[in-house]
Amino acid sequence: MNLTGVIRIVRPLNGLISSSTVWISFLIAGGDYRSGDGILAAIAAFLFTGFANTVNDIADIKIDKINRPSRPLPSNSISIGAAYYESFFLGMMAIMISALLSPMNFLIGAVALAFMLIYSLRLKLTTLWGNLTVSIIAASAFLYGGAAQDSLNPTLLPALMAFLLHLGREITKDIEDKRGDQELGARTLPIRCGDRFSRLLTAFILSIFIIATIFPYILGYYHFGYLALVLIVDLISFYIIIKLLFAETLDARLLSQLLKISMPIGIGSVYLGSLGI
Repeated sequence: MNLTGVIRIVRPLNGLISSSTVWISFLIAGGDYRSGDGILAAIAAFLFTGFANTVNDIADIKIDKINRPSRPLPSNSISIGAAYYESFFLGMMAIMISALLSPMNFLIGAVALAFMLIYSLRLKLTTLWGNLTVSIIAASAFLYGGAAQDSLNPTLLPALMAFLLHLGREITKDIEDKRGDQELGARTLPIRCGDRFSRLLTAFILSIFIIATIFPYILGYYHFGYLALVLIVDLISFYIIIKLLFAETLDARLLSQLLKISMPIGIGSVYLGSLGI
């Protein structure tokens, strides 16, 4: 075991995206950027994400030996025992911070943590249920930030958009991981319904996402700053839709990474919209 493995298994970049999502949601809900509650909520989001990624890697060790052998557990840069201890520490710290923030934060955090466990242990290799669970968890980050300011309503629309974008990415990742999943008897959507159906469904979900991103501007909730940034996300999504529908060979890993890159841009667009820019 080495320090690099301990850090890598939590996937710090994913944690920073989650932290940014929660902090910006806190601001969208009317919070002050100097508030300790917003900072605590962002720290908890990082811990929750680290917990989810660590538990997921523990559950996926056999699959990752095929699909992602360079990850910390398959590459032996961290032992499975150390990973268990690390996940327990991260989860407990996240729940403790949630309890300090508010009863609603504790409820959202506890439900999200339970969903993370259920996903990793039972739902990851199922048809669509795992994808839906991860997308709900991702969307709950917006609600968590709003709860820290005791104001959920401003975060509902961003949560819906996050749900759709993550759902599209999760199915794309299943297409990418099909070989390893198939060898271990998984029943993910591409395995059960085929790549073509999975591509069509992902394209449909991303099309709904694009439409959903335009409505806040049309209805006057957000202004030009929001539109300028969200159009970048929409262009990335449109490019992916074209690839899903028409590419003979699909680089699902590249498309998944593009969707991941678009997430912080989308978060930034919502923040600009909340400022009235």
